[in-house]
Amino acid sequence: MNKFFKLTLHFLVLFALAIFSGCGGDSPTPPTPPTPPFNPTTYAVTVSSAGTGASGSGNYAANATVSINAGTPPAGQQFKNWTTTSAGVTFANANNASTTFTMPSNAVTVTANFETATVGEIRTANELNNIRNSLSGSYKLMDDISLSSYANWAPIGTESSPFTGRLDGNGKKISGLKINSMTADYTGLFGYVIGGEIVNIVLENVDIIGGGDAGAIVGLMERGTITGCSVSGTIASSSAVFSSSGGVAGSIWDGSVISNCRSAADVTADNDAGGIAGDVYDSKIINSSNSGYILTSLNYSDSAGISGGIAGYVENGEITRCFSSGEVVSEAYNSSSTSAAGGIAGGVTYDSRISDSYSTGDIESYSTSGNPGSSVSSGIAGYVWNGMITRSYSSGNITSSSTSGGIAGSSEGDDAITACAALNATINAADDAGRIAGYIYYPESSEISNNFALAGMAAVGVAGFNTGDIQSHGIDKSDAALKTQSTYSSELGWKFGTSDASPWRITSGGYPSLYWE
Repeated sequence: MNKFFKLTLHFLVLFALAIFSGCGGDSPTPPTPPTPPFNPTTYAVTVSSAGTGASGSGNYAANATVSINAGTPPAGQQFKNWTTTSAGVTFANANNASTTFTMPSNAVTVTANFETATVGEIRTANELNNIRNSLSGSYKLMDDISLSSYANWAPIGTESSPFTGRLDGNGKKISGLKINSMTADYTGLFGYVIGGEIVNIVLENVDIIGGGDAGAIVGLMERGTITGCSVSGTIASSSAVFSSSGGVAGSIWDGSVISNCRSAADVTADNDAGGIAGDVYDSKIINSSNSGYILTSLNYSDSAGISGGIAGYVENGEITRCFSSGEVVSEAYNSSSTSAAGGIAGGVTYDSRISDSYSTGDIESYSTSGNPGSSVSSGIAGYVWNGMITRSYSSGNITSSSTSGGIAGSSEGDDAITACAALNATINAADDAGRIAGYIYYPESSEISNNFALAGMAAVGVAGFNTGDIQSHGIDKSDAALKTQSTYSSELGWKFGTSDASPWRITSGGYPSLYWE
């Protein structure tokens, strides 16, 4: 990190005025104040790298700490080391893709070198543990591995030294992963991953307690991918600042993708909890499922607990072709805190999108606040603002101490809910309930149209459940119609087939499901 030096200059200028009697001479010229110094001199750093997303180039003052990153290696290659011909450069760790050096008083060019990736075969717990000694390598599991000999596993990769390589699980199982580190920010088999790739791994019966971000496979991932993985066990995070837990990842950022993953893990967090990921920022979850119990339980003030069957909180992200069958609960036990629970996501914001997805689990939110809107529950998204939900359905029971909806608990403006179906048996709320949206804050800026709802759906404890309000409550459809393919394909535009482009299928007497299940 650059260090900035503050320079101060104090001037004291004394002027003397002499009066000469009878001389007739000129007054003396006042002294010229000294010239203030210029800003500190800076020198250019050039990072030369074939990696995608390399960083560190810029101008730095002498003695500043310069952080450099080689970026994601080219296909088939792995990071080797840093080299330079510039004077005065000593790398903190020349063999780490992310490292630092102290800026000399001259321009610097540093080069990230890559080499053909060699696959390290992993057969034992010790060999898996040693991945941390070469974080950019490529590895493959050759046998099932038990981590029971590690009483408190240290996650592989940290924020300052992330994992940037590749691990192919080869369909093998890792069991006995146990972490108990409530003060740790990033907990999981991997702690922090940037540009890394993890595929085809099975984690059985994990037992993870972490602080900031916790997930079975990774605590936090940036620009990375997790594909074809499955997890089971328990994951929990708790922090007085902020905590996020996910079955697969605590948080994913900046173009990360989780696809074709399954979680049966029970997930708990103070703030954000999701069956696949607690938080999704500028990233995607595709063709994935959750069957675990998801809970946020918040006890401190001025914050929110957000639970989702697939993701807790989604910002500028995408969830598509996913489903959750697990129960989702969000509780807030402080008078100034709120809760949100959704079958797919707790909160959907900032151009996020949920499509071709469904949930069948029961959804519940609770808040001791007692204020209207302090808790929201829904089969797809607890709340949606500046986001979209389309071609999705829910069928579980929805309950809230304040607001409930079959598709969205609350619609908060600049959003769209279209071509969806609410198949829930009951919608239960103390304040507001809707078969499609429980409460619509700004009807003029929300597009809520062409949605279906199960005729005869029960509304418990809510006055004025007027199914004539098509925007909030959708269009009546019989149970038989909602088990008929043409209802969805002809009237809502859903695609039925055996591919991502046509992801839906339906069997006689049942509701739709996804082709990859």
